[in-house]
Amino acid sequence: ANKRAERIAMIVPQRDGPGENDMVGLFSDVRHLTILTDGLSVAGVALRLHHIVKERLWTVPALRTQFELPLVNFEWTDLQEKEGFAQHVNLGERTESSFHPLRIAVDQPRHDVWRMRVAFQEGVYTKEQRDTFFELFEASLHMLLGSPLELVWKDG
Repeated sequence: ANKRAERIAMIVPQRDGPGENDMVGLFSDVRHLTILTDGLSVAGVALRLHHIVKERLWTVPALRTQFELPLVNFEWTDLQEKEGFAQHVNLGERTESSFHPLRIAVDQPRHDVWRMRVAFQEGVYTKEQRDTFFELFEASLHMLLGSPLELVWKDG
C-alpha cells in the first residue's frame, strides 16, 4: 500500500507535566512529525494531527535539519477575561518572514474568527508554486467544510 507521509515541523506545547501550568515561562519548542494521509479523509487527517500532538508522537529535529521542513504554528489565544485581564490579539497586518521553506501560523483573534498567516522563504518557491499552494489550501478548506469524509487522495 502507498503510505503518503507529510513531514512538517510544528511548534508544540511542552507544558503538560505536573505543576507546569503554574510556572511562568516559555514551554514550547519545535518538533518534527509525520502525518500519514493515505486512505484518510480530510477530517481523518485533522484527527490524526490531534492524536499526534496529544500523544506527543514527534521527534526532536537534528541541529542541521531544524529549518528544512515547513513549519506550522497554532497560536493559542485565551479569549476569556480573568480578574480584569484579557489577551488582545493584534488584527493589523504583519510582515511575516521564515527560516523554514514555508511557515504557517494559525490564530484566533475572536471567538468567531480564525486567521492563517503564511510566509515563504525568499527564493525557494516560484510565484506559480505559491499560487498553487493557496489554490490547494482553498480546496482543502472547502472539503473540510463541505465533504469532510472525502478521501484526501482520490486515487487511494
